[in-house]
Amino acid sequence: MRLWTVLTVLLFAAPAWGEVWKPVTVGKVDGLSNIVASKDGKTAYVVAQGKYYAVTIDGRLNGPVEAPVWPSPPTDMIPHGNVAVGQNHIEKAWLVQPTLRYGHGALGDKIEAGGFKVQLRDGRELVYELADQYVFGDLSPRLADVDGDGLDEIILVRASLSEGAAVSIYRVGERRLEHFAVSPSIGLAYRWLNPVGVADFDADGEMDVAVVEMPHLGRSLVIYSRTASRLKERGRLSGFSNHHIGSPILDLSVAFDVNNDGVVDMILPD
Repeated sequence: MRLWTVLTVLLFAAPAWGEVWKPVTVGKVDGLSNIVASKDGKTAYVVAQGKYYAVTIDGRLNGPVEAPVWPSPPTDMIPHGNVAVGQNHIEKAWLVQPTLRYGHGALGDKIEAGGFKVQLRDGRELVYELADQYVFGDLSPRLADVDGDGLDEIILVRASLSEGAAVSIYRVGERRLEHFAVSPSIGLAYRWLNPVGVADFDADGEMDVAVVEMPHLGRSLVIYSRTASRLKERGRLSGFSNHHIGSPILDLSVAFDVNNDGVVDMILPD
């Protein structure tokens, strides 16, 4: 099945927000099925027709290359889930507590997650449970140091049963997992967003969260920055989609420094 054939890199090249996104085509593939990042975040692998291709630091699409090795899943992880592997105090994180209370069905089945679990490097395991009016409309946590304290936070798509999806961030407290920050919800049930990545996209020294809002309908790339416990929109650009409805593959976009200028870029289909 052919989903998309054009891979676009968005380069951010100015210090102030505005009309500064420059789309650049780095290659064309038939039958694109996945885009995944290496553990060190320095290479993107494009999967097409069963073969892996590498997007290199100089912005070229090279391949076929040897497929990367991924870890075995935990037994309590939700169907189609993936494990996030951390580099700091969080060793691993994954989604648990499968539930049918939302039943959106956009990610391969109607199962969402009611919570997530983290395994810390000190051996502890902590679980966060959502209230009944929410689910995680996601398949894997994302780990990134959002507040610059040297410790990773956990970034997930949280869906309200009445107001749809939002970006929700959690952190490890002294004894439990804590809610840290959240974006506004889209506003309607079954309206979803798919993250692109977490990085300092505008080179202002603060971490941002990039998502494609409603990749099946609105198809807008949106950038959020954090102010206290809120994620506020910094800008948006239309014309992108990083998910095919009904597919469990959420990684059709990736963020890393393609042109080696010290600022993180994005790779996603137009």
